[in-house]
Amino acid sequence: MPFRILNGQGFTEKEFSLLKEIVDNFSKIVTTPHILTETSNFIFNLHGEILHSTLQIAAKTIQSIKERRPEAKKLVQSSGFFDFGLTDCAILDLPQKKYLVLSVDAALVIALNKKGVDAINFNHLRQFNW
Repeated sequence: MPFRILNGQGFTEKEFSLLKEIVDNFSKIVTTPHILTETSNFIFNLHGEILHSTLQIAAKTIQSIKERRPEAKKLVQSSGFFDFGLTDCAILDLPQKKYLVLSVDAALVIALNKKGVDAINFNHLRQFNW
C-alpha cells in the first residue's frame, strides 16, 4: 500500500470498487479544498506511470465535483479543530441533513452523527463483503 496513513486499513481492490460503486449512485459529489489537498498529497507518494495516471484521474474527477469552501479562519475557531484538525473540521462544518459522509474515521462519523449530519463508517460496509 503506497499511502502510509492508509496502512493498516486493509483496503483491497474489491473495496475500492465498492467505494466507486457507492459514489457512482450519487448525482452530486461534494468535497472541500482541504480534502483535495490531502488527496493530492497522497497521490504524490506514488511514482512513475501510476503517479501520472492517478493525476489524470484526479484532474478529470475534480472537474465533475462541487467544492464547498468553509474558510480556515472560521474552522480553527471551532472546538472540533483541536480534536480533528482542519480537514475534518471542514467536514464537521456541514449542515444537518444535507449531505451523506462516508469515512473510515469512526470518531469523525460519531461526531457527525451527534451533530445531525448523516455519516456512515465505510468499515461497516466493508464487513458485508459486497
